[in-house]
Amino acid sequence: MIKFSYLFSVITPNLKQEDDLTIFVSPNPGFDEVSTASGVEFQDSDPIPSISVRVQLKSRMTLENVKLLIHASWPLASNQTSIEIPSVDPSKPSESFVSFFIKGKALHPDLVASVTANYTSASGAPRVATATVKLPLKLVVKPVLPVKTAEYKITLDTNKPPTNLNDIFPELLGENASGPGAALGFQYYGGPIVTVLASKTSQRYRLQCDRFEGMWLIVKELSSRLNNYFNKGKTGSFAIYYSGQVPLQEYFDLIDIHFEFRLNADRCKELLSQRSAQFRSIQRRLLTRFKDKTPAPLQNLDTLLEGTYRQILHLADAIEDNKTSQEIAACGLSSGTHLFNYIIKLWTNMSDEEYKVLLNTITPVVTDSLDNGWVESVDAAVTHVLRTTLAKAAKDQTLNPQPLQMPEDTTKVKKHVALMIDKLGKGARLVEGLPTNAAVNIAPSPRKEKKVSATSKTVMENGHIDNSDNTETLIGSQYGMSKHKRKEPEMLSMNGALDDMPILGLPAQNRPEVDEMNERRKKKQIESMSWIIEIYVKVFKCQV
Repeated sequence: MIKFSYLFSVITPNLKQEDDLTIFVSPNPGFDEVSTASGVEFQDSDPIPSISVRVQLKSRMTLENVKLLIHASWPLASNQTSIEIPSVDPSKPSESFVSFFIKGKALHPDLVASVTANYTSASGAPRVATATVKLPLKLVVKPVLPVKTAEYKITLDTNKPPTNLNDIFPELLGENASGPGAALGFQYYGGPIVTVLASKTSQRYRLQCDRFEGMWLIVKELSSRLNNYFNKGKTGSFAIYYSGQVPLQEYFDLIDIHFEFRLNADRCKELLSQRSAQFRSIQRRLLTRFKDKTPAPLQNLDTLLEGTYRQILHLADAIEDNKTSQEIAACGLSSGTHLFNYIIKLWTNMSDEEYKVLLNTITPVVTDSLDNGWVESVDAAVTHVLRTTLAKAAKDQTLNPQPLQMPEDTTKVKKHVALMIDKLGKGARLVEGLPTNAAVNIAPSPRKEKKVSATSKTVMENGHIDNSDNTETLIGSQYGMSKHKRKEPEMLSMNGALDDMPILGLPAQNRPEVDEMNERRKKKQIESMSWIIEIYVKVFKCQV
C-alpha cells in the first residue's frame, strides 16, 4: 500500500505559483522625435533613428531595490543598460522608457532585445524576471527605390495570387507610396539594398540583394506579413514554397569568410606572442648592460627595442580590427544561416518539429571561444545527425564523437552539410518515426548527379566514417555542379511585373555573369583582408 501510494503521489505541486513581479514591454509605434543614437560606427546619408520601448513592472506585493538590466546584442544598442527602481507598489505599476537604435555596421539576425529584473522576494530569496521585445523592421531599414540588378536572388512560390506590396509594408513605402505596389526597395542603414518584386502572371515573389545574408530579415518579415494578410491571424490555407536550387555555395562563402577571420586572429596572436618574447629578451640584455660597471656598447639594442615596441602596437591594433571584422562576419553568418535553414524548411516542407532540429543542428547562434568555434560545433552536430537519424538502417548508426578542435579549413563541414541536404532532398526526415518525405519541392529542370571524390574520414551514405581516399560520395542533383549551360535569366521589368522567374540558386557554372559575380566576391574578400597585409608590411619595415 505504501509503495502504491508513493507511485501515484505528487511530489511537486501541479499549480504554478504566480510570480511576484511581471514585466510588460511594448515598443512605441513611431520613432523618437529626438534620436538618442550615439556612438554610431558607420556613416549614412540619413540620421539614425531610435525608438522607445515602454517597460512596465507589476507586482503582487511591495518590492524594493529592483534592478532592470537591458540587453541588446550588437549591432543594436540602447541608451541605458541598467535602471535602479527603489520600490514597486502593487497599486501603482512602475514605468520606464528605454530607447534602442542601430550602432554597428552589421546585419542583425533577429531584432530582439531582452529586459531582466533582479529583485528579492518576500521570503528573502533572490528572483529574476525576464521579458523580450521584438523591435520593428523600420529601426534598421529605410524605404528606397527598388533596383533592377543584384548578385543574389531568391524566388518564393505561394498558393495565392500576389497582393499589393503597399498593403504589406504600409510604414516602409517612402517614394514608392504612389507606385503600383509590385516593387519595393529597402536599404539597411549603412548597408545594402534589398528589392522585393511581386509577379503579375504567377504566384511568386522575388527578393534580391548584393549580399546573400541581407535578404534574411526581409524574407522573414515578408513571410510573416503575407501569412497574417491572407490568414487574417488564423490558421488558413496560405503556404509558401521554395522550388529553386539550394544556395549552398552562397552559404559556404559566408562560412569561409568568418573562418578566415578566426585564422587571422590566431596568426596575429602568435605573431604578438613572438614579438612580446623578443621585447622581453631585449629588455633583459639592456638591463644587464646598464647594471654592468664597465658596460659594453649597446650595439643598437635600444633601436631594436623601439622597433619591437612599434611592432607590438601595430599588432595590437590589428587584433582589435580583426575582432571587429569577425563580429561583423559572425552577424552575417548568423543571418545567412537563418536564411539557409528557412529555405531548406520551405524546400522540404518541414514540420515545426523538424525545423527545430535543423536549427539546433546548423545553429544560427555564432559564438567563438578560445576552446571551440562555430565551424567545429556545427560539424560535430551534422556528423551526429548523419550517423544516427539520417543513417540508412539501425545497424549503420554509430556514436563515436571526436574531440572539438579548430580545423585547418572548412572543407569537412561543407561536405557534411552538403551530404545532409542531399539526404533531406531525397526524402529523409530529421525526426525518427516520420514517413519518408515525398513532398520535396524539386526544381522543374532536373540535373545529372555528379560523383565527387571524398576526402579521408568523410561521412558516407550509411553514416559510417570511411578512411579510404578512393571512395565516392554521391552529391544530389539539387545542388550538384552542372556542366551544361543554363538558360539565361530574363531581365526584370520594374513596371511591377516579373515576366518569368527562372529557377535560382546553384549550380551556376559556365555563365559569364556568374563568373563576374565570383570575381567581384573574391575581390571583396581580398579587400576586406588587405589590412592584415599592411600590418605585415609595417612589421617588416620595423624589422629593417
